Amino acid sequence: MTDVTYTYDWYRGLLEQFSEAGCSFHRFDDGAPDEGILLRHDVDWSPETALEMAKIEADQGASGIYFVLPTSAFYNPHTPEIRAALAEIADLGHDIGLHFDSHAYFEAEPDSETLAHRIRQDQTIFQDRFKNVADTIAFHNPPDWVLGRRFEGFDHTYEPRFFDQIGYRADSLGRWREEPPFDSGFADPMQLLVHPG
Repeated sequence: MTDVTYTYDWYRGLLEQFSEAGCSFHRFDDGAPDEGILLRHDVDWSPETALEMAKIEADQGASGIYFVLPTSAFYNPHTPEIRAALAEIADLGHDIGLHFDSHAYFEAEPDSETLAHRIRQDQTIFQDRFKNVADTIAFHNPPDWVLGRRFEGFDHTYEPRFFDQIGYRADSLGRWREEPPFDSGFADPMQLLVHPG
């Protein structure tokens, strides 16, 4: 798929290619798969766009996780309209996860216990308000001290089993790290990060 257009139609076509290739979709909370895709969305800007993507995925028989940013400057996940959009995403069979911005809470690397405590606080709020909340979190703009590291008390998308030991494809800052992203085929297994919006 060489022509990347960042449209719903292109995304639908990408999911169709995964289906034709026999790719299966897995949940982060089930651990790293031996094959298939961990489909991840960091909802940095638009839960409404996330909902449209979730509908496309459900139509294609795909499932993923939508990591919601409680410190977003663009939306408040606790307002009624955003909560309704996230509830619909969960009703479509997708997971909701915490997109944790360490920069909002810490100027430098905190000790592991302080970090885990802060994450648990945010996760507890999510678990009280949303359904299908995953235990696994995704760091927002992850600092270097996060990458390729495991922590006590929580799982995250950048630990080795999800990041270094399987394929990883991501669109960040409006571009794929490798463009076109799948010219050399699909890594199997793979973590795929697609940002709504």
